[in-house]
Amino acid sequence: MKIYVLFFDADMRTHTDRREYRRFVVGIKRLGYSMIQRSVYYRVNEGSVSGRSEYTRIAAITPGTIEIRIIEITERIFRNMLSLNCGAVDLSLYDNSIICV
Repeated sequence: MKIYVLFFDADMRTHTDRREYRRFVVGIKRLGYSMIQRSVYYRVNEGSVSGRSEYTRIAAITPGTIEIRIIEITERIFRNMLSLNCGAVDLSLYDNSIICV
């Protein structure tokens, strides 16, 4: 099982920039991504989508004002992520290996 972690930075200077940002966030949520932080989202791939097609799907909904980085990691690496201040994080996907400080 692979997990895609999507990092993005959006230009928010104008009304149009903010509208494109909102549309982009709605688009990635429709693709099955969940928020970790404001500009960091993840999606679990159970094997039905290849990495190349995932990148194509993201590129299709990305406006020119948003810069994106995508990393594909294993479930083990994701579960071993250290999270500080876990109060607002949905820990239902994690096992006991996650450490909240």
